[in-house]
Amino acid sequence: MPGDTSEPLYVPIDPTREYLNRLARAEDLARQLGAVIGPVIDAGAALKANWHTVVVDGVGDFPVELLSRTTHVINPQAWPTAQKIGDLLAQWHEAHREVCSAWRNIPDSEKRAVQPPPDCRI
Repeated sequence: MPGDTSEPLYVPIDPTREYLNRLARAEDLARQLGAVIGPVIDAGAALKANWHTVVVDGVGDFPVELLSRTTHVINPQAWPTAQKIGDLLAQWHEAHREVCSAWRNIPDSEKRAVQPPPDCRI
């Protein structure tokens, strides 16, 4: 209303909706992390399985005969920085803490209707 100087009306947030929103954010961050660290994990697996047939693109002089039997090419440009990994990990841990907090705010009588969070002891 014109001239109304009263405080805005507080609208309580449904605890179950709040939990589901926070859970979706944590799951999205987990997907982002998976995509970002995928090249590192793939390279690590290739190195562990067959390090002598792995080459790094644009780095070093690899024997020509190795190039014909290479099982994995590591592309350093596809690798995330430690900063990027650290930022996403920190965001995920914060989101996970918020998921666990939101879960505790759901009344016990309503918890049966939603999936419980992943381990909240982290």
